[in-house]
Amino acid sequence: MWIASKYGYFSIVKKDGGWHIRARSKEDLELLRTAVGGDFVHLVVHLTPEADYCSRIFVEDDPEGKKLMEALFSTLEASIDYPNFKDEVGMPIRLTPNATICSILVYWHKFSVSQRTPFSVRRSFPQVTT
Repeated sequence: MWIASKYGYFSIVKKDGGWHIRARSKEDLELLRTAVGGDFVHLVVHLTPEADYCSRIFVEDDPEGKKLMEALFSTLEASIDYPNFKDEVGMPIRLTPNATICSILVYWHKFSVSQRTPFSVRRSFPQVTT
């Protein structure tokens, strides 16, 4: 699952006996840990520079881990306190724009263009961009 939130951009998958919360920025995971609070702040951010996501938090699939994941999703739900996501991610949570914010806005733009392209054209001629 990809999640673009005001705390950052994350990919969450379940494998190897637990959840992997992955990010392209260590700072995004640190901000998320702080936002969730509680026992979540004690989870270690593992650096994996050779992988597609350079930072990860691992949460075991056990009763404690399930509580941590519930806290994570509860925090994300409670963070939706704005009328416009684009405005929110470029605003007060960080003092200066970073790569995550810029990437989220680029994704928004690409999906916006996709929305205006007829579906039959999108299916017939996939576009590859760099």
